[in-house]
Amino acid sequence: MGLPKVPLEDELENLYLSERDAAVEKVRACDLPSWELTAHQLCDLELLLNRTLSPLDGFLGLEDYTSVLSSMYLMSGDRWPVPVTLEVAGNFAQSLSQGDDIALLDSEGVVIATMEVSSIFKPNKSAEVDAVFGRQNEHRLAGGSPRDQVDDVCLGGRVKGVIPPTQLDRRNLRRSPMDEGFTVLFTGLSGAGKSTTADALAAELRETGGRSVTLLDGDVIRARLSSDLGFSKEDRDQNIRRVGYVAREITKKGGVAICALIAPYFAARRSVREMIEPIGGFVEVHVATPIDVCESRDPKGLYSKARAGVIRGFTGVDDPYEAPVNPECELTRRS
Repeated sequence: MGLPKVPLEDELENLYLSERDAAVEKVRACDLPSWELTAHQLCDLELLLNRTLSPLDGFLGLEDYTSVLSSMYLMSGDRWPVPVTLEVAGNFAQSLSQGDDIALLDSEGVVIATMEVSSIFKPNKSAEVDAVFGRQNEHRLAGGSPRDQVDDVCLGGRVKGVIPPTQLDRRNLRRSPMDEGFTVLFTGLSGAGKSTTADALAAELRETGGRSVTLLDGDVIRARLSSDLGFSKEDRDQNIRRVGYVAREITKKGGVAICALIAPYFAARRSVREMIEPIGGFVEVHVATPIDVCESRDPKGLYSKARAGVIRGFTGVDDPYEAPVNPECELTRRS
């Protein structure tokens, strides 16, 4: 068990049950054999459930365990460097058969997850030390020498999360894929194609489903949220901060905020990033369409008015656009 169900580059599967299914599973777990996890095992389980250890979806079975030790690959062909195993006492393992379900508890007896046992095997601790640390570093093995663990047995199987382990530190790093919302900020010149690209992304994410998607378009924001602001640098910065606050609230609740704004100034974009990154994901996309292409499109006639002096302070003409230095993504549109 522990084979990947989806490639790493694809959408991560959520191993936590829905709230309703978790409540049912918690009741069912009362009648299952249970294993109280060590602190190390609880950490491994948390990393499995929040998909840090993707593509693993559970503790390794014998075939994967042997393959990782011998070649650093899972049986699926995915590279994997270190065995992630659930070791239990021999007498507990003797009471189980393949296909049995067990409850995995923390030190206070709380059901963190359940696991369908698909593999029961004796670990080769000497081979683990040699493969992971090198023979000369046998003392590094958790729990002491391999000779001290002759009764241990490993259980392999897929896990189903009931409730995240209680942790008080680094909460923003402990979210599962479904917990963490994110913001995508499209920035670029007027006519670059920000709104068109943002619309396409929003439609794709809504079709995929799984979380709410909100599109924050610059023109709409100006009309409905920032109608009191002009186009001075101070007012533009204030407009970006307002959008950033809305995006932050959406992200904090696990949603997706897609922002399509000129956002010409580096400092204002950075302030939005700093607002959002502590509570979720942030992706800056520079739609780097050259200004001559933007002017050739000019659907609203704004560049013509700016060149004629009818509009003052127009980004790219007589007001600067500070291009992102290191965005997560850059799109170049030439037609």
